[in-house]
Amino acid sequence: MFFAGAGVLGLVTLPLPAPGSDATAIAAVCAAALALGVAIWVAPWERWPRGASLAIVPPAFALIALGNVFGGEDLHAYGVFFVVAFVWIGVAHPQRTSAALAPLAVVAYVLPLFFLPGSRGVGLASAAITIPVCVLVGEGIGWGVGRLEQIELALARTGPGRSASRAG
Repeated sequence: MFFAGAGVLGLVTLPLPAPGSDATAIAAVCAAALALGVAIWVAPWERWPRGASLAIVPPAFALIALGNVFGGEDLHAYGVFFVVAFVWIGVAHPQRTSAALAPLAVVAYVLPLFFLPGSRGVGLASAAITIPVCVLVGEGIGWGVGRLEQIELALARTGPGRSASRAG
């Protein structure tokens, strides 16, 4: 959903380019995101182990990085897609997954800075804030989802019509 949604959003906003952006390259990145989104949507995830979906994280970070390389001088949206990626990681995967993927996110965040005009220092300072916040968001959501799963298991063990307090 996030791949396809980001691809569509990027294609729809092509007529509103940031200064210095490469519309052709951005269109290609958005089309790739849309195509991957459709492929991911129809994949037989129910037949694969939960961890198999981690395979989509490197392409997501690569597309985000490419979008940032060709996105021009307006860096306001630079970190937004990282936040979205870490929200998904937190929802779909157990705790510590966001922390484990942080180094890959750092590379995807920092590498494009070497291709953009302006001060790398500002971008590095942004990375020093954005990626830890993304990890905190992902870990917080992962903790919450894990807690909900524990509650669901506890309720299932109590059986129908019994409350947890009566289930000795």
